[in-house]
Amino acid sequence: MKKLRTHDELYLKSNRYKKTKESFKLLGKILSKRLNKKNYYNLLDIGCANGELLYFLNEKFNNLNLTGVDIRGDLINLAKKKLPSSINLIKKDFNKKQKIKKKYDIIIISGVISIFDKLDIIIQNIKKSCKKNYLIFFCGPFNEYDFDTLIAYKDLNSKIKTFQSGWNVWSIKTIQSFFKQKIKRHPFNFKLNLKKNKKDLMRSWTIKVDKKRYFTNALPILQNHMWLEIKK
Repeated sequence: MKKLRTHDELYLKSNRYKKTKESFKLLGKILSKRLNKKNYYNLLDIGCANGELLYFLNEKFNNLNLTGVDIRGDLINLAKKKLPSSINLIKKDFNKKQKIKKKYDIIIISGVISIFDKLDIIIQNIKKSCKKNYLIFFCGPFNEYDFDTLIAYKDLNSKIKTFQSGWNVWSIKTIQSFFKQKIKRHPFNFKLNLKKNKKDLMRSWTIKVDKKRYFTNALPILQNHMWLEIKK
């Protein structure tokens, strides 16, 4: 089944450079414990969209050489307008087989892994982009149970009648299968109450279940978001 993804267009309108996302704050805390202030690190953000995460990292750390890649040229162009020229921004499809030359100390894949129906190529390219010692961070909804879920949806009230992608939920076990190192989990302790956006029901809002907040949307599923860390 051929699928489309138009949801990324929201990043063309998003302007949260100064209003840091909670997931970014959590990553910042983790990196603060991992990085040596005396060292300099090359960091790659795969699927950087409009560059909000790179903006946050550039503001918080002064020892990171930042690079962002995204498949969408319009998002890369927007990021170039918003971010300092010292940050490298490249239009690139990281889900195609390719030769990888530059190596990175830290690779971040935030809110992106759920787009892919197969992970072999994207993770192979991630691993080829790593230096001998590295940190990899995945962010998204991950299943703690050993089930992978591939999701396609169609908005019956939209002019777009094609099924769309982007909300797959991969199990932690599947991500672990690509790496020898044991994955460390960093679950969100999300305290904010995000309200439903009736104009865009695919935008996530929060729901409280058993005293814990989960993300959900019109699909509907409860999304257990977390950062997954792989260290070598």
